[in-house]
Order: sequence, then C-alpha cells, then structure tokens
Amino acid sequence: MAEKRPIIKVLFMKPKEAYFKLSEEERKDFGDKAMKDVEQVGGRWIAFCNCYWSNEEWVYFGVMEFPDMEAVQKHSEFIERLEQVRYVESKSHLGTRASAPN
Repeated sequence: MAEKRPIIKVLFMKPKEAYFKLSEEERKDFGDKAMKDVEQVGGRWIAFCNCYWSNEEWVYFGVMEFPDMEAVQKHSEFIERLEQVRYVESKSHLGTRASAPN
C-alpha cells in the first residue's frame, strides 16, 4: 500500500462585488469561517499572503496542508455551503511535497 502523503493546496483569490456589499462584520465572519474550516477538517494554514502589489490578477494567495484527499474534499463541501463562489473568485492547485532536483 502506498504511503499517505499530505496534500498541499495553493489558492489564489480576489473578492467579487458581492463581497464588498457585505458589512464589515459580515466580511470578518465570512473570512473567519473560511479560515477556521481548514483546521476543522484536519488541515493547517502554512501561509496567507497579500499579493496584489506584485500582480494585477490576484489579491491574496494561501498555502494549506491537508492530511489527505478526504480532508480536501470535506473542505470543498464546506466552501460550497459557504457559497464562496458568490463572494470570491479563486483558482487552486493541489500537489504533494517533492524533493528538490539534484
């Protein structure tokens, strides 16, 4: 049986107009829920960064680590329930850690 390796998720995001229509309190609540769910499914945030100053496409990017694909899928279900697609445009990539080439 193959060894289970953690799944790394790199996520690029930018808020949509609907996000800006939320009150400041609603925006904070939305962000808090999205951040906390990663931990609730057994994952962890490695980094969450503002990158708008370095490009014109994305405002934030994040790097998360999940113990397995099941946790990634549970997190995806939460994102659907949060209706994140209404408030944030995003793009993500999944991978596993690799050794640097020699």
